[in-house]
Amino acid sequence: MKYNGEEVISAGWSPEENNIYERSIEFIWDLIDVCNYNCSYCSVGFWSPDKNQESSFFSDNNIRNTWKRVVIPKLKLHTIPQFAIDLLGGEPTLHPDIVEIISELEQIEKSVDIMLTTNMTKPEKFFEQLINTKVQVVP
Repeated sequence: MKYNGEEVISAGWSPEENNIYERSIEFIWDLIDVCNYNCSYCSVGFWSPDKNQESSFFSDNNIRNTWKRVVIPKLKLHTIPQFAIDLLGGEPTLHPDIVEIISELEQIEKSVDIMLTTNMTKPEKFFEQLINTKVQVVP
């Protein structure tokens, strides 16, 4: 799936034969094109003036709510095999619906692994609400 000409969701089969998720598909979901830092070593490139432009994410509800209308319903399709998903960004914890998104992903039976890759800048209280979820926080 593309947003502003860039891939925001990609998928592929897990390549490791001895992986416990051998029959899982792996999704990488760029939830948001906003980051609260501009680190020079960022692999996404938010340090670059070309990448770190004004985002329309917070001003466009259509973009912001795509996860409800498109992504979650597609992941619930019976034709999707079990899957692992990595929530990325920008900084995914800046998404105003991140906790609800994680909750929705947990309710999908075929969701075997949820990873949240974050810069850990949210307050500790934010991360405490993820303790009893299936999500793995990856700093």
